[in-house]
Amino acid sequence: MVEEIRLMELAMAQKFDNYWSEFHGFKVVATILDPRFKMKINDCYFPIIYGDRASGEIKKAQDILLRIVREYEGKLKASSSSSSGEPTLVSSSQSTMVHSRLNSLSIFDQYLSSAPSTTTQMKTELDYYLDELVIPRTDTFDILKWWNVNASIYPTLHCMARDILAIMYLRLYLS
Repeated sequence: MVEEIRLMELAMAQKFDNYWSEFHGFKVVATILDPRFKMKINDCYFPIIYGDRASGEIKKAQDILLRIVREYEGKLKASSSSSSGEPTLVSSSQSTMVHSRLNSLSIFDQYLSSAPSTTTQMKTELDYYLDELVIPRTDTFDILKWWNVNASIYPTLHCMARDILAIMYLRLYLS
């Protein structure tokens, strides 16, 4: 009887280890996509879990998140460009007017090309999301509803949350 329990324990531990290693990246991203936690939970718990390796693990989590965001951005751009519809026809008088406006900006173009280049870091959708404060945790919070309400603000992250959270819920349901 004791041996059977020990074998069950080993099997459960193995299943847990496999589950954790396989879905660790998805779990971390799913947690970051929860507006109650974002990256703050990793900043809090990774030093406790990983000790001196915490900053490396946080960097890995950020890299996974950025890789997934870029993949989704590419998919969304591809789908929006393929559904753009028919090309717009422009009359020759409109074309001439647009061309003359563009020529009037040639001085500005020369100025930009001769000015010392400064790199301006543009904030991404992810940056805006992560910069916002985490929202208070409540028992009635519905993460799927939150993402649906905020889909127009964070369209890429909304698609990610929809897919990743569905995977996590399905995985939890099947366990």
